[in-house]
Amino acid sequence: MESNAPSKSRVDINDWYGVFVVLKSTLPLVASMTFIGSFYSRSISWVIICVCLLGWSGYRMQFLLHDASHHTLFRSRRANEVVGRIGGTMVGVDYDRYRFTHMWHHRKNGQESDPQFPDYLGMGAITKSGFIRFVIEPLYGARLFPYLKRELGNRTLNGYEAPKSSPLWWSQFVSTQALILLLLSSNLSNPETILFFYVGLATVSLFLARIRALAEHQQLGQEETDYSRSHRFNLFEWFVLYDANFNFHAEHHLYPNTQSRKLKSLAIELRKNGTIKDPLSNSMVGTLKILYEKLPSRL
Repeated sequence: MESNAPSKSRVDINDWYGVFVVLKSTLPLVASMTFIGSFYSRSISWVIICVCLLGWSGYRMQFLLHDASHHTLFRSRRANEVVGRIGGTMVGVDYDRYRFTHMWHHRKNGQESDPQFPDYLGMGAITKSGFIRFVIEPLYGARLFPYLKRELGNRTLNGYEAPKSSPLWWSQFVSTQALILLLLSSNLSNPETILFFYVGLATVSLFLARIRALAEHQQLGQEETDYSRSHRFNLFEWFVLYDANFNFHAEHHLYPNTQSRKLKSLAIELRKNGTIKDPLSNSMVGTLKILYEKLPSRL
């Protein structure tokens, strides 16, 4: 059957869709900060709500950064880079380093040289209890230092040195965080709220990212290289785990320069011609359940 799939080059980029993704990624974070800054309470339950809300809304900046790194938010390469860099300073991500790492993830997906390989268990044998620990460890901060080392330290991937965070980036980051502090603390009335933001990013954000990465890439045995998995639309997971058609992840890895608004129609075409098989489950959580059930109780 003849395929109508797009070419590998950047085609049919709609700038208004890019604006839509930017707004959907940034407004929840800004709204969360405004809400917390205006109605903050020192009760334990409110602190937990603050951490979860800020972690979730900070996690959503991933969608902006991801599409900007592929230069598929806007037709202008410069516009993608400017938006990516500004968005990155909001959550402590150096866009240029992020793009470097993510492009190597695409080139080496499923291989030990994939910089994101440790995010989905790598080659290690694991038991059911080990899998559960691996999934939840970001919630108690165990993912933070490896993440900071990867994102901030000197790194060489496949013979190429990662860009170093420049003094300009650090100045932009500090300036952006100062504005966030004012917004979150209601003009410094509650300065401790900035700590909740960083705790949310270090725990809830990385936890949600781990769930999605496992659902998208984890195999039991690493039978295939460049392995990616898609999922059907799920309303709850769309709200919590993904946006911008992130559930069509196999299609994205096959055609990484396709704007994410086109991934749904691309998925229909690729399933018609047999390029992509139906997913293990309708949901990412369902995929994790299947992966868990296939693991041994002990090695």
